[in-house]
Order: sequence, then structure tokens, then C-alpha cells
Amino acid sequence: MILQGKRILITGASEGLGYAVAERCLVEGASVAICARSPERIERAGAGLRASAGAGQSVFATVADVSNPQQVKALVANAARELGGLDGLVNNAGIYGPKGLIEEVDWAEWARAIEINLMGTVLPCREVLAYQSRTGPVKWIGPGTEQMLEELGRQGVTDVLVVPLSFVSDHIETLYEVDMLFADAARAECAAEGGAGERVIR
Repeated sequence: MILQGKRILITGASEGLGYAVAERCLVEGASVAICARSPERIERAGAGLRASAGAGQSVFATVADVSNPQQVKALVANAARELGGLDGLVNNAGIYGPKGLIEEVDWAEWARAIEINLMGTVLPCREVLAYQSRTGPVKWIGPGTEQMLEELGRQGVTDVLVVPLSFVSDHIETLYEVDMLFADAARAECAAEGGAGERVIR
């Protein structure tokens, strides 16, 4: 079982693909937290998953609108509390939205689809990563990246994932150049601390 002991949050999991993902996570040994906007559907889904959960597995089912920042913050906090932590996230929530010519579709419905499909993906990622950064092995490296890499090297860290998300500079740089800069710095700091077989994943 490849997910033995892991804690996974799946959004939009009251039915369909999200529910199937939650079922598979249980089969692979994980505990799951699921959410959806419909109280009736999420309650039914939670009952079905609990019936198939094995010994030591937990199922947490709750109502949440993933396009709402406050609800997502509460969702992640409650899921982490109920499961004893969070190891992974599956962003499955989404809607089709209105179909037709852009000048003819209902604008409020179109904007709502963007809120759910875009913000409803970014917000859970933001909250889960923030939670993991506070409590687990995943750490955000913000401004002062080179100093943070030096500190990680002193702590004996030998595996670093470098993901440049954005940058502000007076010079024209590409994300690739920023990536290489920090990757080289990470590799140098690991080597300086005598780490053998150090990896910098980009």
C-alpha cells in the first residue's frame, strides 16, 4: 500500500472522480478528508467512505466552498486536526460554468466558475503548503534565500527542492536563470557541510 499512514485532503469529493480518488486513497492505506458544498452529498459520501475504511484509518467529511478564503483556512485546519496532520492534497473541485459565446453568457455565472476553478485550486494549495511549512518537512524559502540555504546547509539538509515562483529585479532575468542561481547556491552549501550524494531537485 503506497499511501500507508498518509493523510490526504480531497476537494470536491462528494461524488464522481473526487469520491473515487478518496476510495483509492483508502485502499492504498491513507486516511482522508473530503469536502464539497452540498451538506447532504458530503454526509452521504463520508458515510460510504467510513464503511470501507480499515483499522487505523480516519475519514473526515465537511462542507466547504473552496473559493472562499476563510472556509478554506478552516477546512485545512480542521482536516489537519481530525487526521493528525496533512501529507497531501488533491484539488478536484470544479464546475463547468456557462457555455456559449463570451458576449452572450451570463457574466456572474462565468465569474463564479473562475472563482471556483481557479481560486478553488490556489487557495487549498496555499493553505496546505503554509500548514506543512509550519509543521512538517516542507519549508517556504522567502526573501533572503541564499541565507536560508546557508542555514539549511549548517543543519545538514542535503535534499532541496528549488521552485522560483516569482521575482522582482532591476535586471531582465528568466525564471531559469533564477532557478540555476539558487540551485548552485544550494549545492554549494550542501557540499560545504560535507554532505555526500547531495541532491538539488529543480
